[in-house]
Amino acid sequence: GLQAASGNSTSVVHADLNAPDAMASKLVQLSLSCVAELTLDRPT
Repeated sequence: GLQAASGNSTSVVHADLNAPDAMASKLVQLSLSCVAELTLDRPT
Protein backbone atom coordinates (compact mmCIF):
# COMPACT_ATOMS: atom_id res chain seq x y z
CA GLY A 1 0.00 0.00 0.00
CA LEU A 2 2.84 2.42 0.76
CA GLN A 3 4.47 1.97 -2.64
CA ALA A 4 1.15 2.46 -4.46
CA ALA A 5 0.19 5.54 -2.42
CA SER A 6 1.24 7.80 -5.30
CA GLY A 7 -1.34 6.11 -7.56
CA ASN A 8 -5.11 6.25 -7.28
CA SER A 9 -7.06 4.90 -4.30
CA THR A 10 -8.00 1.73 -6.21
CA SER A 11 -4.37 0.72 -6.67
CA VAL A 12 -3.69 1.42 -2.99
CA VAL A 13 -6.52 -0.87 -1.88
CA HIS A 14 -5.43 -3.49 -4.40
CA ALA A 15 -1.84 -3.42 -3.10
CA ASP A 16 -3.00 -3.63 0.52
CA LEU A 17 -5.20 -6.62 -0.31
CA ASN A 18 -2.31 -8.35 -2.08
CA ALA A 19 0.23 -7.70 0.68
CA PRO A 20 -0.84 -10.62 2.95
CA ASP A 21 -0.81 -13.03 -0.02
CA ALA A 22 2.69 -11.94 -0.98
CA MET A 23 3.90 -12.39 2.60
CA ALA A 24 2.25 -15.82 2.83
CA SER A 25 3.81 -16.94 -0.44
CA LYS A 26 7.24 -15.77 0.76
CA LEU A 27 6.80 -17.75 3.99
CA VAL A 28 5.73 -20.81 2.01
CA GLN A 29 8.76 -20.50 -0.26
CA LEU A 30 11.07 -20.13 2.75
CA SER A 31 9.59 -23.15 4.52
CA LEU A 32 9.76 -25.24 1.35
CA SER A 33 13.41 -24.29 0.80
CA CYS A 34 14.21 -25.17 4.41
CA VAL A 35 12.50 -28.55 4.06
CA ALA A 36 14.34 -29.16 0.79
CA GLU A 37 17.70 -28.36 2.41
CA LEU A 38 16.94 -30.64 5.37
CA THR A 39 15.93 -33.42 2.99
CA LEU A 40 19.08 -32.98 0.91
CA ASP A 41 21.31 -32.88 3.98
CA ARG A 42 19.72 -36.00 5.42
CA PRO A 43 21.85 -39.08 4.71
CA THR A 44 20.12 -41.67 2.54
